[in-house]
Amino acid sequence: MSLSLRTVYFTLTGALGALAAWFVLDVLLQIQIDDPYLDSVLNGALVGLAVGVAINGFAGLIEFKIWPVVRGIMIGLAAGLIGGALGLLLGELLYQQLGQSDYLRILGWAIFGFFLGLADGILARSPRRILYAGLGGLLGGLLGGITSFLLWRFSDLPNTSRALGYTLLGALVGLFIGLLPTVLRNAWLKVISSGRNEGKERLIDKKRIIIGSEARCDLPLYGDPGVDGQHAVIEAQGGQFVLRPLEDSIVVMNDHRITQRVLQNEDQFQVGDETLIFRKRSA
Repeated sequence: MSLSLRTVYFTLTGALGALAAWFVLDVLLQIQIDDPYLDSVLNGALVGLAVGVAINGFAGLIEFKIWPVVRGIMIGLAAGLIGGALGLLLGELLYQQLGQSDYLRILGWAIFGFFLGLADGILARSPRRILYAGLGGLLGGLLGGITSFLLWRFSDLPNTSRALGYTLLGALVGLFIGLLPTVLRNAWLKVISSGRNEGKERLIDKKRIIIGSEARCDLPLYGDPGVDGQHAVIEAQGGQFVLRPLEDSIVVMNDHRITQRVLQNEDQFQVGDETLIFRKRSA
């Protein structure tokens, strides 16, 4: 999947997850809790769970493999529960202790978004992605919290505005989790050959990027018998990116089998029947 399409899907799944949380809270359960702290924890946990599972579970689902789906759901669930409950609880504590300004509660949604962004980075096993996706989630949660607050404050249709507010919150969190790492990217790969993997992109946002047919690879290439389980690696070394095959695998560039190559912008190489292009942002 391309990085831009991934961002679109994150936006949509974030919106659907938050809308589902509103439906459960306001339509199915209709729980009225007098304790504001407990109410914040419950609302935050359910919204976080729904959005976290929707975004990160879908990130695995697009690979059509069981392990990425399970892993995405588990990490998204944990990050959503913790981020939602902790974020809204902290927002409520600030609200109660620092003058009961509704804007203080918005900080809780920012923390909620930050934790969901961390989940995306953890799934990618990338410290750089943890930072950028976390900041993206924080920004999305902040903007979503402001938008939701304005809707809830000034709308004459409380149920509709609450549903819309949750939906926009989830959409903005998903949008910025996908968008910020893409905007701030330094180098990335794209599959340009036709077939099942066509158009798939992967950020090079950690020291080693493994390419292969296994679901646990950083760039999994499915359906090609010429691609080994762990076929090739790209390693960041002193500002350069070095491509080399793993074990007895074959990597071809310019019709020649390579053992090691420092990649330059727009370099193309073959892994099995797949053609990949390396792109790097200019300094």
